[in-house]
Amino acid sequence: MLSLSKCNIKEMYFNKVRQLEHHNHLLEREIEEIRGKAKPASCLDEEYGPELRKLRQLVEDITHQKHQAEIEHQKLEEDLFQLRKQHEQEARSRSDAESKIAVLKKDISDAYQAKLELDKKAQALVDEIHFLKRDHESEVSEMFDQIQTAQVTVKAHEFGNPGITAALRDIRTQLEGQALTGVQQAGETFRTQFAKLTEAAESKREALKATQKEIQEYRRRLLAKNIELDCAKGTREALEKQLHDVEDRHKEELIHYQVRVFCEGDKFNIFESLYQELLNVKMALDVEILSYRLGNFKVKTVQKFLASKNVPLIIRTVERQKVSRCLIVSRIK
Repeated sequence: MLSLSKCNIKEMYFNKVRQLEHHNHLLEREIEEIRGKAKPASCLDEEYGPELRKLRQLVEDITHQKHQAEIEHQKLEEDLFQLRKQHEQEARSRSDAESKIAVLKKDISDAYQAKLELDKKAQALVDEIHFLKRDHESEVSEMFDQIQTAQVTVKAHEFGNPGITAALRDIRTQLEGQALTGVQQAGETFRTQFAKLTEAAESKREALKATQKEIQEYRRRLLAKNIELDCAKGTREALEKQLHDVEDRHKEELIHYQVRVFCEGDKFNIFESLYQELLNVKMALDVEILSYRLGNFKVKTVQKFLASKNVPLIIRTVERQKVSRCLIVSRIK
């Protein structure tokens, strides 16, 4: 019983192997047939190779142009960022310069006010010195008048009073010395105060000159910064214009390709309509040939047939070589 079952299993196994071999043989034959029907790679290369190479070249050119455009766009973005950064820095520098100029203007105004105050004080001192000088001169003149009056009186009584004359002479000498000393002291005081005022005015004048020079230097720097800012603005405008030109050029190229595609579609439609017209002319010529073969009676039958099919007919008479004939031209608009 076991040997019978083993024989059945072997038989089933052999049948399975034979079926698989047969199926494998069929598959090999099918593969051979497909290989025989298929075109060799050389034929495919000859047929589609040039077009594929053109397409690959076109794709490479477009990719290269795209990379170039991206690189140019990135460079323009970097330049624009640098220009914006420089513009902000220039704006900050300009603001700082304007604030410094405002502070310097305030210092100049304060210095000018101080100079005016010093000028007023100097003028007041000069007026006071002149007043004191006039007062002193008037006092001295009064004293001289008194001395002269006393001298006249002394001269009148000189003969009888020699001691009084000597005393008056001593008093006169003392008064003249005191007057001279007072004049010298007033002159020294005036010269000292005038020298102090002159020195203060010179120091203020030097400070004013230094402040004016500093203001001129800041103005020169501000002018240079304005020129640099204008140059940066011009460069920015030029780069923006270049960027707009590149964008416009890409838009124009895109529109050109779109128009080209549209024109190709129109050409295809025109070719299709021309093909239809040529087909109509061929039909008309076939009808004409048929008219020659069948005669006028059958032509009328053909006309009725075409009229029943809603095909418009135009009958034209052409005289050639002194022979009249009817040409039936069918044209489908």
